[in-house]
Amino acid sequence: MFPMVTENTIGLINEMVYRYTRCHNMWGWIGRRRELEIMESSRKHANKIIEVAENLTNFLRTYFERGKEEASKVYERIFSLEKEADDIKREILSDLSRGLFHPIDREELIRFILTLDDIAANVKFGARNFLLLPEVKPPKELQKLLLNMSKE
Repeated sequence: MFPMVTENTIGLINEMVYRYTRCHNMWGWIGRRRELEIMESSRKHANKIIEVAENLTNFLRTYFERGKEEASKVYERIFSLEKEADDIKREILSDLSRGLFHPIDREELIRFILTLDDIAANVKFGARNFLLLPEVKPPKELQKLLLNMSKE
């Protein structure tokens, strides 16, 4: 349903941070400090997206077990986390527009950030769509399938 956001995602960011920390002269190292801050913001953004995705499972479980009203509280948490992720994304994109990165690296990072943002937006919209439906409990097998999909 959604692209995987896992420890591999964090590993990719860690690898990029490592790549940008390897510099052989002092001036290059000083110039890389801002790049490292952007990479750290990217790590924060990825962690926030993981948190949003994990809350989809909580949302579905709450919806199936306790109903729409209780699930709407979990949706509010998803909405809030997605907004926080959007704020981090805007900050990163603003920093990247200042031209600190090599154009190819900048493009890769922008694509990565926007892909993560799409994941969070899809989680939010999926949860919202559940709240717009009349409250109906799907069969247990479908509930189990949806919960398993939300974990992947």
